Amino acid sequence: MTRNIIIITCLLLATPNFAFSALAGRKMVLTTSEAIHTGEESAVLRVAYAKLGIELDIKELPPRRSLEDANDGFADGEVGRVAGLEKEFTNLIRIDVPIKSIETMAYFTHGAVTINGLADLTRYRIGILEGMRLSEELTKGMHPISVDSWEKLYTLLEMGRLDVILASRERQEEWHDIPQTRNLESVQLQPQGHAIYHYLNKRHLDFAPVIRMVLQDMRQTGEMRKILLQASMN
Repeated sequence: MTRNIIIITCLLLATPNFAFSALAGRKMVLTTSEAIHTGEESAVLRVAYAKLGIELDIKELPPRRSLEDANDGFADGEVGRVAGLEKEFTNLIRIDVPIKSIETMAYFTHGAVTINGLADLTRYRIGILEGMRLSEELTKGMHPISVDSWEKLYTLLEMGRLDVILASRERQEEWHDIPQTRNLESVQLQPQGHAIYHYLNKRHLDFAPVIRMVLQDMRQTGEMRKILLQASMN
């Protein structure tokens, strides 16, 4: 831990009613969804929290339930999502240090459709994963079909009941052994990726500045990038 983090943590520990003293040395529970994340964000957070003497218990849940459990206080927070969902899930606090960036891709059967960007989706039947907030935002007003598993999306696409499905670029790397995905083409829908942020339940409002400082330090020193790279190769 750098000198800056040590100084700020010591100052916060001296603050009356500061919650960190109650957290150090115990586990915190975070939710995530394997359907959305590849484990890289979890790897970063395990290191970040360990610097503060806190062990993480990360629970994998369906995408929407992961948010609901964190928002309702059944967990201490959510591993990582895009910005803005705190407008709906008002008990969540966004830690405003981006952990990584994801790119949303349109996947479709080879030669079946013509897509050059987001606006082209309006002509087609779109499938998205239920609870995947970024896909929901990108397809607002397009009446996408939401299902609860990637396998169902693949099947609907293969059967011709969907023209295109949305998923992150990272998801493509996991599809090589799935027969339904072997003939898929992909197009990036937007030129810029979307940052992923860690969220905490608002009962940890006093603790949020501490974990923010740790993550910011890890980002500035390059430690975060190294962890992401190592996790992506596992």
